[in-house]
Amino acid sequence: MILKGGSVITKKDTIVIYPGRFQPFHKGHHDVYRFLKERYEHVFIVTTDTKSKDKKRYPFNFKEKINIMKNLGRVEENDIFPEPVSNPYSDFYIKKYIRELKSKVDSLPEPLQSKIKSINLNNLLILFAISDKDMNPKDGTRPRFVFPEDDLVYTKKINNRGRPIPAKIQKVKSRKRFQNTVFNNISLNTNINYNYVLTVPTNIFSVLGENINSATQLRTMIISPPNGFTSSNVLEALYDIKINKENKPIFNLIIKKIKEAYGIPHRNSNTIRNSNTIRNSNTIRNSNTNRNSNTIINSNNNTLSRNTKPKTKKSVITRTNKSVTTSSLRRSSRLRKNK
Repeated sequence: MILKGGSVITKKDTIVIYPGRFQPFHKGHHDVYRFLKERYEHVFIVTTDTKSKDKKRYPFNFKEKINIMKNLGRVEENDIFPEPVSNPYSDFYIKKYIRELKSKVDSLPEPLQSKIKSINLNNLLILFAISDKDMNPKDGTRPRFVFPEDDLVYTKKINNRGRPIPAKIQKVKSRKRFQNTVFNNISLNTNINYNYVLTVPTNIFSVLGENINSATQLRTMIISPPNGFTSSNVLEALYDIKINKENKPIFNLIIKKIKEAYGIPHRNSNTIRNSNTIRNSNTIRNSNTNRNSNTIINSNNNTLSRNTKPKTKKSVITRTNKSVTTSSLRRSSRLRKNK
């Protein structure tokens, strides 16, 4: 097989697996994806469904990551492994997935059908694409893999001849941006059992004038955008797309999940609109309450007025009756004296 870059591989089919955390998938990831697609026919992106409690590093679940890849990251759906994997550096999942697709290949969509039919599992070379940043970290963290300079890496296990057993994953060397690719100990007899790590360049990209080379930097920028910009502006620059009705929900999802991971409340436009509705309803309710209370007060006043008049009449009648009674007693008293 002759690659577009000019390198010759003795295996008939090559599958490149691009593993990552993708929290979230961003412009740098897309650059690597595009780099691989230009050089290899079969590229699959795999990722995990992390259950870590460290939400600052892992704010998104598997479904959310895939949603971002397809709708903002411009990744072809057929290039995404559709299930989370527990070990992104294992060929087990991809081989099983391809076998399952081959068993129902005639029912697949045409682009995927052609892709799966062309893969020969009996003559397959698998490469794991890992960025130079992860293979040669500058922040003091451990490299993803460590390989000897010019030899295979071995496990601690010993074969029946007393020799150390080579590890499942070996290193592939490349020079001059893949113009000349050399595989350690690759041959028709050995590369069936080995997979290889392919180191790919780490691209530093710019977002609103700031250089970014990691998802951690990106999450920090979304939380605290540069002066004069919003979190949505950061995402627009990151994905080279303007926010609209169709992508607004996923923009809000990214911002919300990252802010929640850092303990920062997020209010989108819908929340604001709802709060206005609540405010208006409170005003109406208060107005109604005032109106109702005024009605009650007026009604009570009328009741009091109606009740006051009878009391006044009754008191007058009482006084009058009392006066009449007194006069009658006086007259009867004088009459008794005269007698």
